[in-house]
Amino acid sequence: MSESAVRRLIEVFEAISSAIEAERDHLSELDGAIGDADHGITMAIGFSAVTGELARTDAGSAGLSGVMTAAASAFLNAVGASTGPLYATAFRRAAQALEGRDTLDIEACSLLIQAVAAGIGER
Repeated sequence: MSESAVRRLIEVFEAISSAIEAERDHLSELDGAIGDADHGITMAIGFSAVTGELARTDAGSAGLSGVMTAAASAFLNAVGASTGPLYATAFRRAAQALEGRDTLDIEACSLLIQAVAAGIGER
């Protein structure tokens, strides 16, 4: 297993979390046009939980699939309503797609993105 690939995937989640936090108010404002104006807050809570969980992950033994599984559980435990199950399903499908892979090459990234999209569509 490639510890550097696992670390890179964890860094991707950290970058997403930072971007969501930076745009939290804007995302909630956009959501207010059609919803209850809490989407930015919800996403920030979910990704903060993911990065917190991944900060405790041993990159040497987790594996890419393990990172996605941990992300799914953390997001689901932190966020209810429809968003929690939606992202948890997406991340779990990505975990399945990355099972046995130890690099984040173009093929693995493509499988990850396709699996996330399929998980969202499935949910």
